[in-house]
Amino acid sequence: MRGSRLWLALVLVCFCLPLFVGLGRADIEGDEAIYSFGVDRILEIGDWLAPRSSPHEDAVFLEKPPLKFWIVALPMRLGLLPRDEFGMRFWDALFGSAGFVYVFLIGTLIAGPLCGAAAVMLLFVHAPLLLAHGLRTNNMEGPLFLSYCAGFYHYLRWARSGSRAEAWRHALAAGLAFVLGFLTKFVAAAFLPLVMGAAGLLFADVRRRLLRDWRIWAGVVVMILAVSAPWFIYAQERFGMLLWETILKEHVYNRFTSFLDPAHVQPWHFYVTSMITRLREAGMFELTVVGLLWLAVDAVRRRSFELTLVLLWLLLPVTLISTGTSKLYHYAYPFLPPLGLAIGWLAANGKMSFTSSTPSTTQGPAPTAGAGATTRPAGSIANIAAKAMPSVVTIEVKSGTSEGTGSGWVLDDQGHIVTNNHVVADAANGGDITVVLSNGKQSKATIVGRDQPYDLAVIKVERTDLTPLPVGDSSKVVVGDEVIAVGAPLGLESTVTAGIVSALDRPVAAGSASDTSFINAIQTDAAINPGNSGGPLLNMAGEVIGVNSAIATAPGTGSTGQAGSIGVGFAIPSAQVKKTVEQLITKGKAVHPVIGVYLDQEYEGEGVKVRDSLPNGQDPVTANGPAAKAGLKAGDIIVALNGKPVTNPDALVVGIRALDVGDKVTLTVRRGGKDEDVTMVLEASTD
Repeated sequence: MRGSRLWLALVLVCFCLPLFVGLGRADIEGDEAIYSFGVDRILEIGDWLAPRSSPHEDAVFLEKPPLKFWIVALPMRLGLLPRDEFGMRFWDALFGSAGFVYVFLIGTLIAGPLCGAAAVMLLFVHAPLLLAHGLRTNNMEGPLFLSYCAGFYHYLRWARSGSRAEAWRHALAAGLAFVLGFLTKFVAAAFLPLVMGAAGLLFADVRRRLLRDWRIWAGVVVMILAVSAPWFIYAQERFGMLLWETILKEHVYNRFTSFLDPAHVQPWHFYVTSMITRLREAGMFELTVVGLLWLAVDAVRRRSFELTLVLLWLLLPVTLISTGTSKLYHYAYPFLPPLGLAIGWLAANGKMSFTSSTPSTTQGPAPTAGAGATTRPAGSIANIAAKAMPSVVTIEVKSGTSEGTGSGWVLDDQGHIVTNNHVVADAANGGDITVVLSNGKQSKATIVGRDQPYDLAVIKVERTDLTPLPVGDSSKVVVGDEVIAVGAPLGLESTVTAGIVSALDRPVAAGSASDTSFINAIQTDAAINPGNSGGPLLNMAGEVIGVNSAIATAPGTGSTGQAGSIGVGFAIPSAQVKKTVEQLITKGKAVHPVIGVYLDQEYEGEGVKVRDSLPNGQDPVTANGPAAKAGLKAGDIIVALNGKPVTNPDALVVGIRALDVGDKVTLTVRRGGKDEDVTMVLEASTD
């Protein structure tokens, strides 16, 4: 987006370039003198594996791994940088600049470029630490700062990734960010996976993805070990217990339990009070507090993984380092970006007197929210609709002589759009799909993947200026919740209707007998009409909790039923949408869990009957399928699924397809007048 590039240019010019000014000052002292001396000794004696901390040959510096020494010394050895104060400090300014860019990208990811730019501004004015110690001296804070900023950005991008290749790319980048921190400041880097893990545990969808992507993360761990272990193995062989005495006892254990230096002894609240003092000096204390509170409220209200990660980034490490005996304020510097992002959150949500430029491309301006987004209360239907409208599209499909219209919504910034399969099915074999944005701009789209059984499809447009809709957790929806439907009913684009959730887990079999979709649906009385299909059903936080897919028809209204809404509409829950859409993007198709039986559609008794036979003589219980392995037989009657009664074949199919391949289920089976529970593991359909 052009708007993002302009904001990034502002960050680079106003906040990154100043870090390189005055690096040649002759005031190297303290820790910086130790690290600079270590670089000099590497260049003088050529021992790259054991930096020295004093002129004595046996005074080896083992408190921290030597990566930072190597980074500084190598360009000097190659003649790329001068062997002076500027050369010693250049890399820290570069690390700081890269960290600022990543903070900007994180802010852009969670709330837009204004959020990112405001976050960097707060960090920049957080002097004197920034200018005196953190990013303009030959110290360890620069690479550690970059490690955290890059690590969390790529972790967020992994969580949002739409393909396995993208997931691998961002997971490996997060791993490399950890390596940078681990091989420079060792223990401090441990907070990075700690915060990642804590944030992941709080969100079921992230937990599931972590478990599903275990091969990716195993690969990341192998990469980290392959890069990090050689030096530790070498140092152990060369120095023996001295390595672990220095790293673990002196540098870790004693810092938390002993008084290494009386000047380092501070009360438990040292970091909090120091942050307050420095924010007051910068005139940003009140705004930062309001921003943090607002961000925390929105993290809970929106159930936002991104905002929760930002909060944990600050709270967990600062809490833990506050328990240590030895305290220096620069220890907290890698954990300060959340303070800037809190300011950015205020700016991006209209709570500060900033204005952002509207992103634009050669394709025309991106859709923007209407006036209602700023003039109506945040939780109002008007506000939610105004913010959602730019992310909801009208889909026009032409195939041969047929034409149709449906709706869809933007999934990510890669141009992926979610809709119903039945909206785009006619275009699957050579038809034409046009996506119309709320501002009237049009783009051609291609089908990424579609799934008839779940009635979902993903299409893609070649645009990067679209605003994704946040996806909520349908498992937290309750009957009576207010909801909003957005779409193009009867071709009337950008139409908004509202209602409540009327029922949950409503089994719906939509379509023809030969082309049936099974939906474990959210039922709503929000008006849904032909053309709404594929559009989002939103909660009052503006999150997608379902994809509008079908409407009920009144009996006795003809073969097609009533032409419009009768107050009974159905949406595919977002939990199912997320699973299926991810499969469509990564594999082009979705998998469907099955138990492996043919059901008797004519049976009218209690429960659901397994057919007695098939016309071709096949056993209605699929050989080696889950049901066969559990001992089901032809003629058995299934009366319950996981303890919940099933009343018809559609309800059983819907209940099974709402689960995942690999899930263990219990069926209550009636045979010979007796009920018994059988357990089986769901397998993927082979069709």
